[in-house]
Amino acid sequence: MGEDSPDEFRRVLESRDIDLAGLRGSQGQQDLQMGRPLRARAAEYVLENVTRIFRGIRKLNEGFWCFTGRPVEWYIRRDVIVPFPDTLIFAVCMDSRMRVYDCRAERAADDDPMCPVDWRGRYEGLVWKSTF
Repeated sequence: MGEDSPDEFRRVLESRDIDLAGLRGSQGQQDLQMGRPLRARAAEYVLENVTRIFRGIRKLNEGFWCFTGRPVEWYIRRDVIVPFPDTLIFAVCMDSRMRVYDCRAERAADDDPMCPVDWRGRYEGLVWKSTF
């Protein structure tokens, strides 16, 4: 993957060459709906509607990425669907091979509601920002 290349990210996202294996954790196993973990629905939406891309998750390694966005719907349980809260952002974390290893809802930052709280301290940098 080219260094900090939003075009390369878009190509990978559009090709759907993404491994959602990281969503098979215990929470995903508990919340199955039509064979897909409920978190996977939010992750797929975010990856199709990215608002921010961060590089270098500090507690891990360089080469790790975080994509954020705000899904329209939030699946609480199979039978409970609500609007995604404005106070949250959904983060999808990937390794350098574009494998999702974590995703979750996080509090949105006050200075940029499309970024998670303390994003400047958590990532090496903001790589791409949506203009929408």
